[in-house]
Amino acid sequence: MARSWEYSRGRHIAMQVTMWLILAVTLGLAALVARARGRGMEGLGDPAPLGPLVVRWPDGWSATPARDGDRIVLTAVEPHAASGHGGGVFQITEEGLQGPPASPADCADYLASNFPDQDFDSYQVYFVGLHVTGVEAQIPAEGKPGALAASARPGLYACTIVPLAPGENLAVIASLREPPPITESDKDLFRKLMRAIMPQ
Repeated sequence: MARSWEYSRGRHIAMQVTMWLILAVTLGLAALVARARGRGMEGLGDPAPLGPLVVRWPDGWSATPARDGDRIVLTAVEPHAASGHGGGVFQITEEGLQGPPASPADCADYLASNFPDQDFDSYQVYFVGLHVTGVEAQIPAEGKPGALAASARPGLYACTIVPLAPGENLAVIASLREPPPITESDKDLFRKLMRAIMPQ
C-alpha cells in the first residue's frame, strides 16, 4: 500500500475532493430525513414529558395530565369537544407492570382485560418511536356495530408494553375517540400520534 507522501499532488487533491463530496452527501441525506420526520409530525403540538415517555397531541387541543393511583393519564380534547359539541378526545394511559417483557399477544390480552365483554379485532402494529410492537383495535369492531360494553367508548385504541428494567414494564394504552363513524383521516391522525410517543 502506498504511503500518503507517495501520492501525486493530483491524486491527493482528488482524494480530498472525494472525501468532501461524501461528507456533503451524508449531511444532505441527514437533512432530508430530518425534514421528512418533521413533515410527519405536522399538525401536532410540542413534545411534552409524561412519566418516562414524551408524547404529543394535536395542535390546538387542550391537554390535562393526571394521576389515577398507579396510572398516569393524559387527556387531550379538541376545542369544540370541551364545549360539549362533540369532537375528538385523545388519551394516553401509562401503568407500571411487574413481570417478564411482553409480546404483542400479551398486549392484546391487556387491552381485552381493560374492555371486558367487548367484541373487537386487534392486529399487530409497530410503535416506531418506542421501537416495540403492540396491538391496535377499533371499538366496536369494523362491520360489527353491536352494543358497546359499558366500559368502552367507540374509537381507536392501541396498546404496547415497554420494558423499563428487568422485571419492570410500562403498559401504554392510547385511544382516539371521535364521533362515529371512524374515518380514514381519524386513523391517519391516530397513527401519527402513535409515532410521536417516544422515551425521554
